[in-house]
Amino acid sequence: MCDNIFTADDASYALRLFTKLSSGADTATAFEMSACDVNGNGVLSADDASLILRYYTKVSSGQTIDKYEYFKNPA
Repeated sequence: MCDNIFTADDASYALRLFTKLSSGADTATAFEMSACDVNGNGVLSADDASLILRYYTKVSSGQTIDKYEYFKNPA
């Protein structure tokens, strides 16, 4: 939701945008790409949504994780 707090809603948004892009129904703005391409590889994919969900799950379970480091090197 572009608020720098990642939740399941953010993963859902990234996946919906990925679906639109892969079907050719839409193009992503630079803002959408910067918000959804969490692994920073320049491509929006289902992997980005998966990373957001994995991060959200870890944080929700009480783990303290630096989001920028996690998205660069997910464990």
